[in-house]
Amino acid sequence: MIIMANCPIAIRVILSYNSSQGGDFMTEAEAYHEMYLTMARAAEQAIRLLAEAQQACETLYVESTDPQAADT
Repeated sequence: MIIMANCPIAIRVILSYNSSQGGDFMTEAEAYHEMYLTMARAAEQAIRLLAEAQQACETLYVESTDPQAADT
């Protein structure tokens, strides 16, 4: 079993759950690989969310400054 004192509790729970499903304990390399993938997926989701928010704000700005939109 791996002791990850510096690992956030949420990731430790995920790693513990995943390792308990197969019955085998994860090696340290497997644990860090899974932590990396978890962080990479979360970063990708955050980037997509920010890009969508930026696009929505740009659309609102363009619509609010469009002279034709003000006439209707």
